[in-house]
Amino acid sequence: MIIIDILSSFAFILSVLPYRKVAEKKVLPMVSVVIATKNEENVIEKSLRALRKLDYPKFEIIVIDSSTDETAKIAEKYADKILVDKNGSGKSNALNTAIKHAKGEIIYILDADCIVEKNTLKKLVHSLDDRYEACIGLLIPQNKQNFVSRIGRLELAFLNNVNKFIYNTSKTAMIPGRNYVIYKKTLEDIGGFDNVLTEDVNLSWRLYKCGKKVDMTPAISKEQVPDRFSWYFRQQERWTTGSLNEMRSAVKHLTIFEKVFFLPMLAIIVGLPFVSFISLVLFLLTFHPAFLALFLMTFIVMLVSSAQYLEPYDIFISLVTTVVFGFLEVANFTDSCIKIITKNKMKWYKTPKEKNKK
Repeated sequence: MIIIDILSSFAFILSVLPYRKVAEKKVLPMVSVVIATKNEENVIEKSLRALRKLDYPKFEIIVIDSSTDETAKIAEKYADKILVDKNGSGKSNALNTAIKHAKGEIIYILDADCIVEKNTLKKLVHSLDDRYEACIGLLIPQNKQNFVSRIGRLELAFLNNVNKFIYNTSKTAMIPGRNYVIYKKTLEDIGGFDNVLTEDVNLSWRLYKCGKKVDMTPAISKEQVPDRFSWYFRQQERWTTGSLNEMRSAVKHLTIFEKVFFLPMLAIIVGLPFVSFISLVLFLLTFHPAFLALFLMTFIVMLVSSAQYLEPYDIFISLVTTVVFGFLEVANFTDSCIKIITKNKMKWYKTPKEKNKK
């Protein structure tokens, strides 16, 4: 338990270190913004309108759509290219198809509910240089209408800091699936996106294996978090199952140092909600002060490191949301492990979105 406390404190320190300073490019290259959509009529217009306000000289917007609703019709008002994915072949294949039609030297991947700031794309592109062939930004929770969305807000804020910890430890970040740029040539060199549950985790490991690094910068994109327990759990189930599968295949490519030091540390940091909930349960069963101390330590680390992305009310109810978040992580991890052990294949799940206010 002392080791977990020390590592938690170390992770917190790494998560709040400043971002590296980058030199601004005198000439900004052409960028292709790519969004794969399926029945996104509730959110796509606000996202595309925000993109059209970007402070960036040369970019195109490509939407590849497999919808049965009005998504494509809405997108036509803002996008430069609308591609149709008639077969609904999945996000990875849709992205690969769109990238073949992209004119940009750089690809900017977004989800349909992402709302970017005016300077987001500039910040991401400025970070690309000889060392970094991709760059990720920050994902900020947008909605806050009920208790479930408050849990999602805490989880998304926590993930920002997990990635900051990874970046400051290894000098490369994990790609979160949206709000990131990558050179088109880099994607072509590694064969594009693989058709898996978590194409972002898969891409991250493949880039790492090839020695290609991913930078991280505070370029903001706001997005929806699930506001129903069923949506939240199924989203987390896909992410966890996909990530565990990718981890199993990636371990063999790690060095001894990474297996002995980095991987266990990463597991502890990612598992802080898990550890927090289990330590609380053990305290309630035994009343041993060590378990209470561990719970408080993990709770404080999660809250303090995530507070910069949260609002006062999120912080006020954080004790409750942290406990429920931890319980859902335990349930989700258990469920994912059972699926992997029993070889029960999980289908790709698209999280529903509530209608964005215009």
